[in-house]
Amino acid sequence: MNNKIYILNSKNITKGFWSYIIALIYIEPAFFQHINYLDDIFKILQLLFFIIIFIFRVENLVKNIRIRKYLSIDIWITIYYMYLIIITFINHGEVISVCTQAIQFLGFAMYLELVMEYTPIQLYIVINKILTIYVILNFVSLWIFPNGMYTTSYFTLNYFFGYANQNINFMLPVMMLTLLKHIYYKKCTFQILIVYSICIFTSIKVWSGASLIVTITMAIFAILCMYKKGKFIETYISGKLLNFYNLLCINIVAFIGLVFFNIQYHFEYFITQILKKSLTLTNRTTIWQRNIKFIKKNIIFGYGKENYEKRAIKLGFKSTYAAGLHAHNRFLETMYRGGVILESIYAVLLFKTAHSLGKFKNTAASKIIAFSIFLYMCGMLTEFYDYCIFFFAFMVLAENCNKLICKREADSIYDK
Repeated sequence: MNNKIYILNSKNITKGFWSYIIALIYIEPAFFQHINYLDDIFKILQLLFFIIIFIFRVENLVKNIRIRKYLSIDIWITIYYMYLIIITFINHGEVISVCTQAIQFLGFAMYLELVMEYTPIQLYIVINKILTIYVILNFVSLWIFPNGMYTTSYFTLNYFFGYANQNINFMLPVMMLTLLKHIYYKKCTFQILIVYSICIFTSIKVWSGASLIVTITMAIFAILCMYKKGKFIETYISGKLLNFYNLLCINIVAFIGLVFFNIQYHFEYFITQILKKSLTLTNRTTIWQRNIKFIKKNIIFGYGKENYEKRAIKLGFKSTYAAGLHAHNRFLETMYRGGVILESIYAVLLFKTAHSLGKFKNTAASKIIAFSIFLYMCGMLTEFYDYCIFFFAFMVLAENCNKLICKREADSIYDK
């Protein structure tokens, strides 16, 4: 046995034994967070590996002199969380909560930067495999525990991935990675059928409107991508049309239409009869308006991450009402927490993602990643998805899109 593979260095941690350990530590299912001693172990290990990964990432930046050329996505994520931590501290908010999330999300983003530099094939061998197992376990949990695995102060129907609306944080990433695996690593039609079917039926079972729309739309998109193994979408769907710049504009227009012009009333039949939801989108229109009222009062700096109960009361709801969790919209919640400053940092992340994908806009990989982020952001029109470890991870993959394009390139990089 080659003991060198167990030595910690910037290359070894991206493959073999270490890749499984690190992926399992950072991709923590929501259920584990509600087992106190287990969550504590995860948090300690996430901090430990964050320090290690941070050192290796800085070492690589200095060695490659990339930082002199531009600020990469993970550096902007660092800036994002640094500001959020500072403004939360100033406002006497939940600093520890923000710090623990930053350690997990940023640590995973930096780790993916290393993976993409040395062994991008591990996305399919390790991360995709773990997510596939997790979505199966989550689906099983729906049937074994029809009344939920555990309860929280806000929700009763919580499963392996947490509450119904939060399932998408794991389902969309595995749908995207399995599709990329099929096109760029090896054909896996059976895995796609299993994964996509489970994700769609999970959305139906928990009856999350946003998740249902996202998973079904992703499945339709996957059919186009699988036709001629990506050649159809590369050849017949122009990158000038299907690119993240255009999709981002659509998402922004949809945000403005929903929040400020109530365009959902033009889709009354679909919302009320098919999705079985109210035109207030389960009282989200009221939540949006009350958050906007406070955003206007501190539009530059924001309030940081506040205590949930205090925020709910501040907005005029009962302390146990879910409105205190977040603004139920990514753009609004970012503005509420960090004002124009944090919203601007978030905008930089989005436009850097668009710029990175734009370099390869005619490839299937670019279109798949762009469409996946777009769908994630569509879900974020009515949710914030606080536990969205893969949202920033998608941006890292977008920045390294060129390393996903060719299977042969991935195979040559992977050092067995």
